[in-house]
Amino acid sequence: MIILFFCNNASSQNYLEFIENKGQWDAKVKFKGDMGAGSFVLQSTGYRMVLYNKDDLNRIRESVHGNHSGTTMQKQITSAERIKKPAPGGEAGDENILRGHVYEMKFLNASEHPVIIPDKPQNSYSNYIIGNDSTKWASNCKTYGGVTYQNVYPDIDVRYYTSNGLL
Repeated sequence: MIILFFCNNASSQNYLEFIENKGQWDAKVKFKGDMGAGSFVLQSTGYRMVLYNKDDLNRIRESVHGNHSGTTMQKQITSAERIKKPAPGGEAGDENILRGHVYEMKFLNASEHPVIIPDKPQNSYSNYIIGNDSTKWASNCKTYGGVTYQNVYPDIDVRYYTSNGLL
């Protein structure tokens, strides 16, 4: 029930897409989906939801990219610069704080290595070319509409997908 509460309108497009991990994330991550102000991460033994404070995200985004009334110009910020606008209700020095929550669910006494089967392949893919270390780059990471974990428990599967905006 908790997952339905937090994943209502799972992402801005009203469905969650699962991107395969080809080394761009920690090895524990099998698939990841973006949920607007957070993410939904599938691991071998369960899942993790990361949810950020939307006001904090917007404030940081505004500081980094600025408000240019529709222009594509972006403000470049050096590491020495700070976000000038404090968090609502915050104090001086709270400018760079991004508040959030992490919820993790693990299947107790379940198989540590279920058979993971992605399905509903999408026409899109993602590339992760971040930093100078090409060994951490990943390209053509496939995107799926659902993922099934077979035999999490004997003869019990778990399927992750969205329908009508709900996970």
